[in-house]
Amino acid sequence: MRTQTFTSSMASALLFGGTLGVATAANAATTTILDLATAGAYGSVTKNATVGSQSNVTTLGGPFAVTWGSATGGTRPGSTQTSGFGMQASGNAGVGGWAGTQGALLSDITGASFDWYNAASGLGGGFRLYMDVYSPTAQGNNEGYLQFDLSYLLPTQVGGQWNSTGNYLAGDAGSAWYSTLFGSNPSSTFGGNGIYQTWAQIQTTLAGWSVMQIGIINDSGMTVSINNFSVTSVPAPGAAALIGLAGMVATRRRRN
Repeated sequence: MRTQTFTSSMASALLFGGTLGVATAANAATTTILDLATAGAYGSVTKNATVGSQSNVTTLGGPFAVTWGSATGGTRPGSTQTSGFGMQASGNAGVGGWAGTQGALLSDITGASFDWYNAASGLGGGFRLYMDVYSPTAQGNNEGYLQFDLSYLLPTQVGGQWNSTGNYLAGDAGSAWYSTLFGSNPSSTFGGNGIYQTWAQIQTTLAGWSVMQIGIINDSGMTVSINNFSVTSVPAPGAAALIGLAGMVATRRRRN
């Protein structure tokens, strides 16, 4: 599947530069569907499969399989470049620069979803969305995984047909726990290892953190196919846009 990006129309969010009078779009929500054919893969992964009348899907088999895309589509030292979700780079590559240009602000993410098919049953324990996240450089050398156990988020969906997760970051359903890769675990704010927080709580706990990769883990022992894996993000206004807004306000004040 080719990567597709859709930008919402937000005419009311146009900022006008006070000096040049140039309009630039700000805070537009963008949804990007990952190109699964060039996504990262490890374990029992079959790409470009045809399952349940849908083609070019990815199948994650047992006993273990992972597929992922970089947040921005950028590069990472020592790693093969993969397709990505087209998010705006955060500029924080972590201590030692290990994230390269893959990192985007975690707070920019507003949604995530994908379609899934399991011929045998629904989603069982061990089928998870994950986000590889890391702290701002000033906080040290910290990296870990946010993991969303989808078997608990989608109890009413059944096997033998294609299902859509919808935006499972919304409300209580979008809950995750943090597991440490290296550095410090923010367990004091998470309440300990394996403690779930909602997406809104995570934004406070990991304020200023970046996300490097977003993917799906299958260690459930089942075979599950996925399609239309997408992330929606709203980048924070850049410095130029903020300067333009300040100029617009100053100009209006002078005119008044």
